[in-house]
Amino acid sequence: MTENKLFETVLPYFGKTQHMIGMYLKDQLKKAKITISREKLLVLIKLRIENGLSQNEIAHRTERNKTTIARLLDTMEKSGLIERIQNEKDKRVKQVYLTSKGNKLADRCMPIMYESAVQMQKGLDPEQLDQLRAISMVIQSNINNTKS
Repeated sequence: MTENKLFETVLPYFGKTQHMIGMYLKDQLKKAKITISREKLLVLIKLRIENGLSQNEIAHRTERNKTTIARLLDTMEKSGLIERIQNEKDKRVKQVYLTSKGNKLADRCMPIMYESAVQMQKGLDPEQLDQLRAISMVIQSNINNTKS
């Protein structure tokens, strides 16, 4: 009985849509000969918007745990995409910056992501997009309110 009711909720639709978006973006980036994980891409975008975030800020904004972000940043640093610089005021904190190589990769990824978003939104008018954003924010708020 509960199984049937599950499909009356938005969960299967959001789950399938999230999966399809991920696969679509991966395919679009692959066509441009860009191979980057979803996690690295997320960090790249966050730093492109606000370069110099601390590791903790990146973990919080990407909703990943600190250990996972530390490992991810290690691999990004080894591949030359980012550099970590010790904060002058608090030596325990490292600020994360995109390198020239990281910025160049972001320059290649951002237009692809924008065009992909435009394609995905095709057929939706501005009012529908506003409603979709509002609905998504309510669901996110509901989820956040259940966390202890």
